[in-house]
Order: sequence, then C-alpha cells, then structure tokens
Amino acid sequence: MSRLYLSFERNAFDVFREAVAAAGRQCVDTGDTNGLAVFVVDDPDSKFVASMLTLIASNVLRSGALVEDRLAPGDLWIATEWWKKFLVEKSLISSGVFSFDDQVTGVDAGGRRFFVFRASPEKESPFTEYDPRSFARDSVPCEHVLTDPRKYYGDFTDEFTGGANALFAAGREAADARALGADRVVLGSPEDFGFALDTTGENVNAWRRKRVIHVEAVGFTFGNCSPAHELASQHGVATAFDDLEHWLNDWQPNYRFGVAMILIGLDDPPVVIPMGSVYQQPTMNTSVQNLAIAQAKSVMVQAGATVPIVLPAYCLNPSFSPPHGPVVPTSLVYTAASGSQSSVWSGIHDRYQERP
Repeated sequence: MSRLYLSFERNAFDVFREAVAAAGRQCVDTGDTNGLAVFVVDDPDSKFVASMLTLIASNVLRSGALVEDRLAPGDLWIATEWWKKFLVEKSLISSGVFSFDDQVTGVDAGGRRFFVFRASPEKESPFTEYDPRSFARDSVPCEHVLTDPRKYYGDFTDEFTGGANALFAAGREAADARALGADRVVLGSPEDFGFALDTTGENVNAWRRKRVIHVEAVGFTFGNCSPAHELASQHGVATAFDDLEHWLNDWQPNYRFGVAMILIGLDDPPVVIPMGSVYQQPTMNTSVQNLAIAQAKSVMVQAGATVPIVLPAYCLNPSFSPPHGPVVPTSLVYTAASGSQSSVWSGIHDRYQERP
C-alpha cells in the first residue's frame, strides 16, 4: 500500500478540501510541520495523485511525497522540504503512471531513496495563486541604480528603514532568472519580490529610529560560527553564545544559516523580531546573502543592558555567497519565510522565473 503526503498553508485548506471531496477520498490531518499543514491519503490512485499535482503546480499545495510505507512523525518534513516539487519513493516509480516533467535529482531522506520531480499539469489550473507574468517587467542597467539608489528605492535607502540593498539583490537575481543579463536589475514593488513592510512600531528599526536601542548584527553559516563569537567578544559578552553549537544542532536540518545580534538598551523597549525580518548586506551590489529571520523573537531590552540574540535564518539569494559578517536590520519582512531553506530558495526561483 502506498501513502500520499501533502503539505500546504492552512489558509489554503478550503480549496484542498473541495478537491478531496470531489475525488471521494479520505485524508488524515497529521498536524503542522515546518509551519505547514500535512495530510496523508492511504493508497491513492493515479487519477487522484494527478489532481494533487495540479494543485502543487498552481501553488495551492506546497509539495508532496508518495511513499511505500507510512512516514514516522519525525520524517514528515520530507513532505514539506521541496517546494512545488513531488517526491516519489524509488520503489514506486512506474513509467507512464504519472505525468512528470523535469526530473531534478535522486535524494536520500529519512533512510529512503526518492526521485524529486516538478509537478507538471497538462493545462493551467484555475487555482493559480500567483502568476509570475504579473511581475514587474521593468529592468534597468545596474549602474543606473548604483549611481542614484534613492531614485529607484526611495525611503528604502533610509538608514532606519532599510531594504534597498535586499531589493537590489533580488532584482539582480530576477534579471538573471529571466536571462536579461548580469548588468541589469529588475525593478518592482517590495511585494513583487515577496516582501512586506513591518509597520508595527516595535521592530528593531522602529526603536533604532527613536534612538531607543543600538544594534549590531552578523550573518553566519552553521558550519562557521566565528562571526557570532567575535561579535559577542567585542561587546564583552563572550560567554553568551557558549551553547551556540547545541542550538544549531536543534535547528538542523531545517536551517543552515543564522543571524547573531547585540541589542544595547538606551531605554526600556519591548523589541519584536517577527519571522521573516530581513537583515541585508551593508553595501549594495555585494554578492553575499541577505537573510530573513526564521523564528520570531520578543525581548525586553532594559536601559543599559546588552542583550545577545541568535536566531536561525533563511538566505534570500540562491546564487550569492554564504553570509559571513555584518548585516543591517531593515523594516522589510519576507512573507514566505517558512519551511526549509530549500523550499524558500525554490519559491524565490519560481517567483523570478517567467513562464514560457
């Protein structure tokens, strides 16, 4: 007997439920994993699987996995790891049964061997949530933007708003995905690139603007934590991250990168760091990763206190170098910061890549 595991955001449940009801199938809710709802269907037929592929391709479902034996609770992440992809356990591969396109690779996960495919429906689904063809098509030479960033990014170039460097990096990668050339950058609103503006008034930049806190931050990979330790030493709290390697073990395998920061209180602010908070490179046109916080954090910073924080993060630039050094807080939030690093990168690529 085979099992079909499907993952999606809870707000897409109604569409999913309608599709399941129409097929007369029974689905079991296994709970949430990596911020996504995961359901399982026992012994699905090929017609039902094909209908789910359509929902994956149209963004209603995030991803799925067809396995021979039921997944253990600790292995449910397999159904969430590859955004807009479909995993089939090697033992279930049967030529002509399913309609697949663009085989990606073979992978080992949870002690099993899978093939990873991109879902490829025969026709456009009516459930399409985001159409890349609506993405802003304007592009300009990079040198024009670098000469006058404010002309193109407005207040996002402001020190206490930030975000221009992250938007520029996203625009460069969008241009590359569309084969426009390495010397061009795609322009668009923050929403075009998957960002939103945090206007809550309690984020890091809001308190910086009010001169209530001072912040220094660095990005790092889990394989090299030296930037975090160096930052702590510079501020006299060298022992603050002594357990860092233990934390990183807990955060893996979903996360591979992190942001370490030091908050210095000049007053007593309650600081809220929402999931998806963007920390950008200090310099525009630097091919080093910009980061989005993967786990939200709230902390009270007392006047005169030095508060060290380390949080896992997603890298936002699939083609850039790993983070290793200073990053700057922005008021941007990456709205698709969930799941695994692989799913975040896959979603970014899909957003930037125009359809044929």
